[in-house]
Amino acid sequence: MPAVAGPAQTPAETEPLLSARQNELNCKSVIREISNYLDGELEPSVKQELEQHLEDCDDCKVVVDQVRLTVDVFCDSKPVELPSDIKSRLHEALRRKMKEKGNQA
Repeated sequence: MPAVAGPAQTPAETEPLLSARQNELNCKSVIREISNYLDGELEPSVKQELEQHLEDCDDCKVVVDQVRLTVDVFCDSKPVELPSDIKSRLHEALRRKMKEKGNQA
């Protein structure tokens, strides 16, 4: 189950996860890797570093836990059927916006 969508990056395109100064995972790196972590897509060594950081950093732990809960709620929710009049108005508003954007290009 995917966590959050983000730009696909190869390891060579991302900054190193280890902070050069502290030789430990920094908060910015944890935030950048939340999606990969929750999707189970991290290398085992990086996952271990991230989990160690979460044990030591309450702020990052709260962020990761909240993202996990949000994803779980979203994935478990059922689609809501909009009344047809609202659906029509929404589609018309989207068409207008797309047309405006097309004229601005």
